[in-house]
Amino acid sequence: MFVDVGEAVVGTASLVLYNGQRSTCSIKLHNIGREPIESLSVLVSSNDNVTADRCISFDSAALEAALPIKPGDTAELDLNVWAALSFSGAPNTEAASSSLTPQPVPEPLQFVLRIDYSGGPGLLENYYRLLSVAFFIDVIPSVAITHWSILSAEEPEQFYLVIDFDNRTDEEIEVLYPPDKKMLIVGRDRARIPALADRIPLLFSDSLAVAQDACRQHMSEKIDLRWEFVERPISGHCWIGDLTWDPADIEALSLPPVLVEFVCDGATVVKARSDGITVDVGTPVELDVRLTNRFSTRLSGLRVLLGFREESLVSDEVSGHKVVLIGGISDVVIDLGREGNATLNCQVVMLVPGVFHLDAIFELAGRRWSVVDTCCVTASAAASGKAPSSVESSTDL
Repeated sequence: MFVDVGEAVVGTASLVLYNGQRSTCSIKLHNIGREPIESLSVLVSSNDNVTADRCISFDSAALEAALPIKPGDTAELDLNVWAALSFSGAPNTEAASSSLTPQPVPEPLQFVLRIDYSGGPGLLENYYRLLSVAFFIDVIPSVAITHWSILSAEEPEQFYLVIDFDNRTDEEIEVLYPPDKKMLIVGRDRARIPALADRIPLLFSDSLAVAQDACRQHMSEKIDLRWEFVERPISGHCWIGDLTWDPADIEALSLPPVLVEFVCDGATVVKARSDGITVDVGTPVELDVRLTNRFSTRLSGLRVLLGFREESLVSDEVSGHKVVLIGGISDVVIDLGREGNATLNCQVVMLVPGVFHLDAIFELAGRRWSVVDTCCVTASAAASGKAPSSVESSTDL
């Protein structure tokens, strides 16, 4: 059933758009009366106002600037329409692309544009006239998102949103995704893309519902997913604000509350694999772990766990027969004030050659954040004739 605005609709307009496509409707307002139009307001009404607010917009400041509209003059209102309905579709369960599961045709986007206007003596008496135009927008399927997941990125402050796209048309479509990548999908076929994005600065005290809403808003605003036909000048933006996230996803998406920096021998700051350090086996190296509170909220009882991981291993922590961490900082609990900082001092001794990563894990208020691949240490055999330092085989002294 169409939206009921309680007033007679005096005009209609219709559009046909692919899901995600944008268009602009120019509405001309011609003053055929004898009095100037000095006050004018525009309201969009729909049975689904959340969708209408996302899909319909206009420049109210430009409309105000056009006033007054003198008798016989015309003003224009540009109505921006974005067919941003859900892109979630049923996945294809067969191997052949011709057996793609049909995506239900989206319901038409329907809304009423209500224009209230007045001027002259009528405005002095607070009397307004009403003009309503009904819009019908048929939305055609373009691409569909059938599956999504989260993967860690090379930088700890970023992640990959991995999306399975289905091309719901018979034509070739290119999907464009950050950072400046594109993927060609032939008609009725599918492809998987990894979109790079920044992690979300969620407060540790946020509830699951608040975190869900923050994730949806962040994805919609920060991840630019676009599609375009190869043979026709038609393109669109994918709206992903209805994707859902479970607690594990939210943990992977959220930015750790603490910024970590590693300082080697008081000079070299190790922040990424490309800035890694090389040490001799058996030679102690001074390593400072600098922690900075990202938020304006005090972090009380923050647990910090540090552990070395051999590059050839995915998650297993190396034993004390390979790496010695001297200083008692592998598992500590600290307090960080608002935007405060702290430094943990230690010595590291590599006992065998190899490439190792120092990972940091933070626990606070039942939540857990992992910062991996931020400190890379390459241990090389000591030079000939140089005796290695004598240390005890222990991971925490």
